[in-house]
Amino acid sequence: MSGLVLDLVASDAPQWVVAFVIVLAALVLLTGAAAKLIRAAHPGKSADAVKMQKNRIEHRQWKANRRDRRRLERAARRTERRAER
Repeated sequence: MSGLVLDLVASDAPQWVVAFVIVLAALVLLTGAAAKLIRAAHPGKSADAVKMQKNRIEHRQWKANRRDRRRLERAARRTERRAER
C-alpha cells in the first residue's frame, strides 16, 4: 500500500487522491483490527459456556428430583394421618 502512495506522489497525482488512498488503507486496517477484537471477545461456545450449561441441566434435574421426593413424602404423611383417624 505504501508503494502505491509513493507512486501517486511521484506521478504528481492530486493530493486529495493520495489522502483518499491513505484514509482507505487506514479504514481497511481498522476494520480488520476491529473484527479480530470482536472475535476474541466473543469466542462462541467456550469451555466455560459448556460447563455452565452442564451445571444448569444438573441443577434442574436435582430440583425436579427434590420436588418429586417432597411430593411423595407429603403424600405418605397424608396417608399416615388418614390411617390414624
